Amino acid sequence: CALPILIMSTFMLKPIVGSPGTCLIAAGVCSVLALMATPVRAQDARADVAAQLKVVTDARAEAGFLPDTQAFGRATMLGVLEDGGSVYLELTLDAGREYHIEARCDTGCSNIDGRVLSPTFDPVAEDTLDNDAPKMTFKAPSSGPHLLGLQMTTCAARICYFGVTILSRPVR
Repeated sequence: CALPILIMSTFMLKPIVGSPGTCLIAAGVCSVLALMATPVRAQDARADVAAQLKVVTDARAEAGFLPDTQAFGRATMLGVLEDGGSVYLELTLDAGREYHIEARCDTGCSNIDGRVLSPTFDPVAEDTLDNDAPKMTFKAPSSGPHLLGLQMTTCAARICYFGVTILSRPVR
C-alpha cells in the first residue's frame, strides 16, 4: 500500500497512514487518475480533425455555403486511412447546387488529396496539391451519384485520421 499512500500524500501534502480499506480506496483513485492522464491519440486526432472541419464550415458560411446532409447522409464524415491508402465515397449531388468540399487530416499527415468524379468517372474537381487541406469548389454537372476520392498521400504514422465536409449553396 506504499505507492497509493505516497501518491495520495502528494495530493494532500501530508503522509497518510491507513487501514487496508483506505489503501484500496487510494489505489482506486490512483487508477482513475492514471487513466485520465493516459494520452489517447486516436480520440485526440479525431477531435482535432473535427475541430478543423468546424472552422471550415464556419468560414464558408459567410459565402453562403451551408452543411449539405443530402450528399452522403451527413455533412461531415471522419475516418482513418493508411499511408498511401485511398477511399472512394458515393455522393448524391444536385445539378442545381454549387458544392464546396474540404478535407483535413491529423498532425501525422502532411498530404491528402481529393477528387470528385462524375457518374461516368470523368473528373469534376480535384485538389492534388502537396498539402493537408484539399479544397474543391464546383457546380455539379448533373444530378445523381458521383464519387469523392480521398488519398492519404503522406502519413508519418501507420494510419492517420481524416475528415471531409460537404457544403453547398444554390447555383448563383
